[in-house]
Amino acid sequence: MYYSNPEESRRIAEILTQLKNSITTSHKHFFTLKEVEHLLGLGRTKIYYLRKMGALRTKQIGKKVYVSMDAINHYFNQDGNN
Repeated sequence: MYYSNPEESRRIAEILTQLKNSITTSHKHFFTLKEVEHLLGLGRTKIYYLRKMGALRTKQIGKKVYVSMDAINHYFNQDGNN
């Protein structure tokens, strides 16, 4: 589990809900790591750590790294991320 604090888990769940709502209106399916940082309110180090550990699936195209909305949902739906 990456978030042991229940308040932090609740905050992340709220952010994910907001993210899903914004995705519905914008129809954007892929995000850069920088966008994921801003959208989830997490720091660069945490995002890169999650990527390195395989908790956040990414796709690299050239020098750019992208995260799909499905990968974000998968991360939040994994056992142990509650």
